[in-house]
Amino acid sequence: MTMQTQLNITEYFIKDLSLKVNQDIDNKTAYKGKIPINLALEIKEKNASDKVFMVTIELTYGEIKKKIPVTPFYLYFSIDGFFTLVGDPDKNEKKNLMHLNAPSILYGIVRGIIGHITSNTKLGKLIIPAVNFVEILKRGKVKNK
Repeated sequence: MTMQTQLNITEYFIKDLSLKVNQDIDNKTAYKGKIPINLALEIKEKNASDKVFMVTIELTYGEIKKKIPVTPFYLYFSIDGFFTLVGDPDKNEKKNLMHLNAPSILYGIVRGIIGHITSNTKLGKLIIPAVNFVEILKRGKVKNK
């Protein structure tokens, strides 16, 4: 028996992508400093009865000074994902689908794209860390519009 998903991603668009590779570092594993990662998450729906909504993820990875990366990579990535709710989820299910499931799906896409574009750099593939969206939601770090 197959279970129908209550959430579909219909499309996504990369809004901005900037990658800088530190040319002074020969091996990313040799870098011992802490690499900052910042994630901003925004969810937009036209009205509460709408079944279509948008998730925006903005990710900054690494550190840059005077346009030169200090860390092995400096990366800025911004993406919009468009999702559709299937069926009639109750209010709590809808909140979970919008604030946990949809960002997790879109973040997986972000990780794949970043891995792909960095795989041809001299430092090799960058796999950004997984994110706990439950904690992000608990801390109230999600913008709703």
